[in-house]
Amino acid sequence: MNAPRIGILGARRHRQGLGPFVARWLRAAGAEVPCFSCTSEETVAQAAADLTRIAGVTAKGWTDGEAMLREESLDAVAILTPPRTHGMWLNRALEANLDVLCEKPFLWGTETDLKTTIELVDRFKEQGLLLMENTQWPATLPYFDALHPGVREEPITRFAMRMAPASTGVDMIGDALSHPLSVLQALAPSEAVHIENCRFSTHDSDATELSIGFRYLAGGHPVDVMVELSTSPEQPREASFAINGHWAHRLIRTTDYAFFFASGARLVDVPDPLGLHLAEFVEALRSERPHASDTKNTRIKQRMAALETVRHHYQTPPQRTATRTTP
Repeated sequence: MNAPRIGILGARRHRQGLGPFVARWLRAAGAEVPCFSCTSEETVAQAAADLTRIAGVTAKGWTDGEAMLREESLDAVAILTPPRTHGMWLNRALEANLDVLCEKPFLWGTETDLKTTIELVDRFKEQGLLLMENTQWPATLPYFDALHPGVREEPITRFAMRMAPASTGVDMIGDALSHPLSVLQALAPSEAVHIENCRFSTHDSDATELSIGFRYLAGGHPVDVMVELSTSPEQPREASFAINGHWAHRLIRTTDYAFFFASGARLVDVPDPLGLHLAEFVEALRSERPHASDTKNTRIKQRMAALETVRHHYQTPPQRTATRTTP
């Protein structure tokens, strides 16, 4: 599979849509992007223009994604649609026997997300299909090491991350939390992961500022975690993380979208982690089948279990104990 053919579901660049950038990096990694889908003729036209302008890709647009999967000759599909539709498209990809890159969160919006995730991941494994969630931040860890040499040689006890999703309230958790969780999985890999002691700065359903704290236990090793989320409609959005108190702040040069890590006066060039992650996906497609990866599959399940735990605690605030005053 020298040039895997990858279709895109949800290619429009709307709000935080990644369609044109995913297409650009897939093409840079040696894949073909022959087709994409959107929901209407108008959005197909808009997406086609963005794909050409940003990615240099000329692709056939579809308003019927299911027909695209049936009729196009594809090796894989990138699911970039809203999270509440991921389950449907993952099932359609299984029916079409296609490898999948799925935007995060893997699933979102129902009480059965974890159960459904486990079932879907196991079905991809049974069919020998590659399944990757679009969590690219672990690819930046070598550049953190260049910024802060030796920090990761010590036991990791604290981790923090700041992000600026476009959403509010509980949807901020879905939009952003997969990223710090994926970095934690890379920092402290384990088959046994557990989240405890969840706490929040607010339980407001429309919150635009949200601090999330919890303890991340990987094989019993504790890491104290703090995630700061702040709603931002503008791009590029703030993103930074810290290991044991050592921060790497993401800077993006708007003239050419060059990517850097900064700490004080120190600056390190960083390749776009989305490009690194998509190159890994394309390389995996080129490898011999079966494509399924036990490590990737386990980590998707772990992230969904953690997301469900945090979401449950956010939506179920602790009850205040009433105090009776005796006259």
